[in-house]
Amino acid sequence: MEKKEYVGVIHIHTRYSDGSGSLREVIEAGKKAGVDFLIITDHDVLPPREKEGWYEGILVLFGEEISPSRSHYLALDIEEEIKYREGSPQEYIDEVNRQGGFGFVCHPFYRGNPLLGLRPHPWENFYLYEGFTGIEIWSFMYDWVRKLNPIKLLYYLFFPHHAPEGPSERLLWLWDELNKRRKVVAIGGTDAHGNKFFPFSIFSYSFAFRTVRTHVFSPPLEGKVGRDREKILSSLKEGHSFIALDLLASSRGFVFSTQEGNLPGEEVKLRERLTLKITSPREAHFRLIHNGKVREEFFARFKEMEIGEEGFYRIEGYIGGKPWLFTNPIYVRKD
Repeated sequence: MEKKEYVGVIHIHTRYSDGSGSLREVIEAGKKAGVDFLIITDHDVLPPREKEGWYEGILVLFGEEISPSRSHYLALDIEEEIKYREGSPQEYIDEVNRQGGFGFVCHPFYRGNPLLGLRPHPWENFYLYEGFTGIEIWSFMYDWVRKLNPIKLLYYLFFPHHAPEGPSERLLWLWDELNKRRKVVAIGGTDAHGNKFFPFSIFSYSFAFRTVRTHVFSPPLEGKVGRDREKILSSLKEGHSFIALDLLASSRGFVFSTQEGNLPGEEVKLRERLTLKITSPREAHFRLIHNGKVREEFFARFKEMEIGEEGFYRIEGYIGGKPWLFTNPIYVRKD
């Protein structure tokens, strides 16, 4: 079936928990940012399903950020909120799965920042747990807070596009190691709270929604909430997506696929030779990653790459030395 690109923002907080904005204010910010969908994940609360829907061209969906003192987890497609404070993360990972949902380890190395009054709540050895669908490999607010000091704060207020540093090398390495064992999907998040910390527009929803976004390839949406919800969530769960810092440059229209049209998240059978290709809306420095190692680097808008080995292949893109986009892998199997 033909698939279409939809640009969305994941990991958003509203007044349902500790965000500063109402649902209406978040939707208005989404309109200004030009997104197609928003996934709101407030702390330890799941708003009523009937509030999900199409709002002036934006599909709004709800999940939950399960928020014990450490090891936060984004739970999607669940039926009931999960009030879980302490204990093993495996217990709430299993509960999400029991409800028929799926989830993502979020900001796994979160160290907080005393300047902002934020305490650390990292994961410990998240890769040892079973049953999670994926990882939030890039978080806009985590990029901001992890190395922030008064001097950098002033600089980033004037040059906000310089703040995001991209996924850490350690996290990318762990993600690749996990993909050697099983499929692990990556998403990008904003962790947007509105003007929670300072009265500067840099923390506004409308700004955050133009930063780290997840682009999903889904069957065309129909304007019917139930069916469209299933299409976006299932495509997200399968990893038919890539992550981009659209503040640096719009990535809408980027495609990484096989010659036959297989997209990230899909498995393809290895033939004698297989062609991967990218189409980009602008020139950038790209890396083809094979099983965690750089296989090829090039500067282009269009590129075809012949491969002859099994494993997983993904793309990283950089502009001016800055991280721009990261795709989920295409999995190439012998059988």
